[in-house]
Amino acid sequence: RSSDLLEEQGYVKLDQGAKCMFIPDKPIPLMVQKSDGGFNYDTTDLAAARYRLCELKADRLIYITDVGQYPHFELIFEAAKIIGWHKPPQTRMEHMGFGLVTDKNGQKFKTRSGDTVKLVDLLDEAKQRAANQLKARVNDSKEGQQTKLTEDEIDEAAERIGMAAIKYFDLRQNRISNYKFDYDKMLDPKGNTAVYLLYSYARVCSIINKSELKEEDFQKILEKGGFKITHPHERFLAMSLLRFPEVIDTVVDELAIHKLCDYIYDISVKIAEGYKKYRINDDPNKETRVLLFEAIRRVMQKAFWMVGIKPLEKI
Repeated sequence: RSSDLLEEQGYVKLDQGAKCMFIPDKPIPLMVQKSDGGFNYDTTDLAAARYRLCELKADRLIYITDVGQYPHFELIFEAAKIIGWHKPPQTRMEHMGFGLVTDKNGQKFKTRSGDTVKLVDLLDEAKQRAANQLKARVNDSKEGQQTKLTEDEIDEAAERIGMAAIKYFDLRQNRISNYKFDYDKMLDPKGNTAVYLLYSYARVCSIINKSELKEEDFQKILEKGGFKITHPHERFLAMSLLRFPEVIDTVVDELAIHKLCDYIYDISVKIAEGYKKYRINDDPNKETRVLLFEAIRRVMQKAFWMVGIKPLEKI
């Protein structure tokens, strides 16, 4: 057992009957074993750290809990370093803390009866609201506002949109900050929301489908010259795509998922700006322009996958 091992190696001291490990400059010690012989989170987390670092040979451990748990894990990290299990910079132990979700008034999120809100209820409500939005667009007479989904497709689309709305709204926040849960903001088709991004992706797919170019056509275009800039705005789109690996590196290094969300939103905004500036399918440069949009589609699809969102090819 880890507690016996630490005692044998002289890392623990008795304090009022409990076996404790004192960390320099920390007022509270790690309690490896309680005075009654029982064990607690200090014991199990320290044992888990040993197993992951020494047995599994992990070179990076990421602990995901609320920010209030940071002092506890800081003790675990320091203890693992003192014992010799954790050897920075060869190994990394990091706490990926997150803030609290509150209601519109900034209070702890609860139901009217005072009970804790269940995630499944939040997802069901988001799905229903998304379905209502889609159904309202079935007979919308405004140009470009009418949904392309059939009645049978609306249910699945609503589930994807509802889940994406909650996931994305959560992940796009600075993770250590508290945020207010708001369905209206989550399902807003304008602004930095999953709904806006899903519509953007669907429009990209629509343009590619209308071009009638297939996978083999893209390969032929690449073989005979590939992509070329035919409009100034395409330079901005292409530069955005080239940033993707850098964004991923930053997200992984800083544990900042919101930066990936910002990246998807930035591409979506640039796509929308392009619609007003130049044509794609009705243009002599159709092939290379559609090729760029196919590259955009693939990057967006991969980014969506990374944040746990299933996109829709039509909405």
